[in-house]
Amino acid sequence: MRNYKGRVVINRRTGERGIVKDVDDKKRLIVAYEGAEQKKYGFMFVIDEGIICFEDDQDQQAAEAWVQQEREFKQREEEMRRQEQMADIKAEEEKSRPRKRQVIGVERNNLIYKATYCDGGRTTERIGYFGVCSPEIMKNNIEEKRRWCSDSDCPCHMYYSGEVTYEKLVEDYINDGFWPCNESVIFKDWKVNAGSKLTKKSRGKGNKITGTKEGGLCIITTRLPGTKEEDRIIIGLFLIDEVYTGDDDYDPSWGSVYADKKYRLEFTPTESANMKLWKYYRNSKSPDKPRWGTGLIRYCEDEIAVQILKDAISLKRGTRDEKLTIDFLGEYCIRNKVDPSKVGNPNGALTLV
Repeated sequence: MRNYKGRVVINRRTGERGIVKDVDDKKRLIVAYEGAEQKKYGFMFVIDEGIICFEDDQDQQAAEAWVQQEREFKQREEEMRRQEQMADIKAEEEKSRPRKRQVIGVERNNLIYKATYCDGGRTTERIGYFGVCSPEIMKNNIEEKRRWCSDSDCPCHMYYSGEVTYEKLVEDYINDGFWPCNESVIFKDWKVNAGSKLTKKSRGKGNKITGTKEGGLCIITTRLPGTKEEDRIIIGLFLIDEVYTGDDDYDPSWGSVYADKKYRLEFTPTESANMKLWKYYRNSKSPDKPRWGTGLIRYCEDEIAVQILKDAISLKRGTRDEKLTIDFLGEYCIRNKVDPSKVGNPNGALTLV
């Protein structure tokens, strides 16, 4: 990595210009802004997301090239780890004595994400989550007091309050890459984050992601307007390629998970209607009651992940995603050393009613 000390950077969210003081041994970019305390950013994250950019084009190109090299290195490491796992499985199968039965459901390495409904980019093939919400859905989410939508700092709430025009929101999204919420880019950037606290005491402090791992399954869910919690649907899946747990010394400080480049699935509105989360998932207390409560994230066992992927194969049969979905299940089982033939039928809350 080149020496960036003294270089000028621009924070694209705030428009502030700052001076790089250092890049520390944890690859954190330390920036000083005029009249403000120094801030630390995860170098790879803010460059990759376009949150911070260098004023000098050569500096920016060098930073982007370094991020790409780091990603490629990580992918090579993951491939080596995957090959080692496959070799371990093959060696175990070749032993004279029968392999021990795989224990299912002990670890909860998969992430379930609660997304507020976003109809940005909705078509007959896409449920949304690829653009700014329509004015009608913005109004609905704000009046239903969705956590971020109804916050005064949310750009959509600013539109609702008459502070900005809808056209301005769309223009900023298309031309400047400024997204009003995580939901508006879920199927564009293929990542989800845990968000930050909005209370007066802890405002801006990021929520952490601690219960998942690389190779786990991310299950993206939502509720359509006017539906109940029992109607929560699964709208997409991806194999987790990278986990950032979150760090209060970084900006942004919230935890995030990023999708594998290949194993990503979107469900159409029709397909999603047949993928009810609570068919698979249930609470440990009151297992027959579909109840989410607070927070954006939950975790689930491998058994649930495999059940969902099996049903996804049935839904995608005869479509262009059929082979990808079959390969997805195979890759997941290899990564997590799961025997899909030993996974039973779904037994979520809806099966107990």
